[in-house]
Amino acid sequence: MNETQKNMIKNISNIPDDLLLICEKNTSYLTNNAYYLNFYNSNNLTTCMGSCGSNILSNYIPEPLSGKKNVVYISRGANTMRSVINENEIIKAINNFCINNEYIFKLFINPSGLSSNLKEALQNSYIVISPHGGALGNMIYCNKKTNIIEFISLSKLEERPCFYYLSQALGLNYYNIEPVNFNFDSKMEVSITKIIEQMNLIIYIKPSL
Repeated sequence: MNETQKNMIKNISNIPDDLLLICEKNTSYLTNNAYYLNFYNSNNLTTCMGSCGSNILSNYIPEPLSGKKNVVYISRGANTMRSVINENEIIKAINNFCINNEYIFKLFINPSGLSSNLKEALQNSYIVISPHGGALGNMIYCNKKTNIIEFISLSKLEERPCFYYLSQALGLNYYNIEPVNFNFDSKMEVSITKIIEQMNLIIYIKPSL
């Protein structure tokens, strides 16, 4: 991990510094051949990414608060790397989903940049949806029943497993949706159908409300 990730972990744990491996600046986890050990994610789908300690931080994740559960969408804004081209349509579809299913959800949209309300929203979140980006590190504020949906490519050098690793260490269910088109340094488009299908699977196939 890097120093930022270390500091985030230290905020919720008392793990000794000598057990945290800090990589040198610009050190990549990619191997020369871009291969990793295979793992099965929460979808029971194999990918090329590696694995990490499972549930090693789960004791630091609280139970969800009582009351209405949040669906949290974390935006990267319109003019940044890995921003979502069809984000407005996605948000409308997610909002309709929250309103029209048998469970009562409240949609919280975190705008590009820091939101003072994000931590509180995550504490009672049931689903967190986000394109790949540093803001997903805020999952350390989620609760034990939070499900993470990340928009990320699983294709060779565009694969970034860091938030899969963190979700598994925290004991959270993790799902990924591959964008229709993806460039790590550009923008992406994501299938609305796949997002809603994944949300339905989380709620109706593996309910833990």
